Amino acid sequence: DEAVREFEDHALTPDRIELGKVVSWRAEGALAKLADGPYTFGLRPHHVQPAAVAGGPAEAVAVTGRVSITEISGSDSVVHFDLDGSTWISQAQGIHRFDVGETAGFRLDVARGLYFAPDGRCVSTGSA
Repeated sequence: DEAVREFEDHALTPDRIELGKVVSWRAEGALAKLADGPYTFGLRPHHVQPAAVAGGPAEAVAVTGRVSITEISGSDSVVHFDLDGSTWISQAQGIHRFDVGETAGFRLDVARGLYFAPDGRCVSTGSA
């Protein structure tokens, strides 16, 4: 099984999911039924795509972050970037070049996210 990246300090408020102070999206489906409060949000690296990759889900959330590590691994590109003080990882098929230190755009496929209650229980697998 692939590891899930978990990020703290995410709150569910009426109709919105807030990722720190930098981004939010509408709570839909099962997420809209969760109680308001703090949750841990997990997203696998292949659900974080460079903005330049064509296609992708319409509900993906656009973010920008500062690139800290970049590597080409076979036919995949792996990029670590900072988003509001947390390190995120993008893994995309193909060769996508980034420079360390540059600000780059990414898309979060939030419909594929995992949501955990403060006690560690998985309370939702997103809206997908």
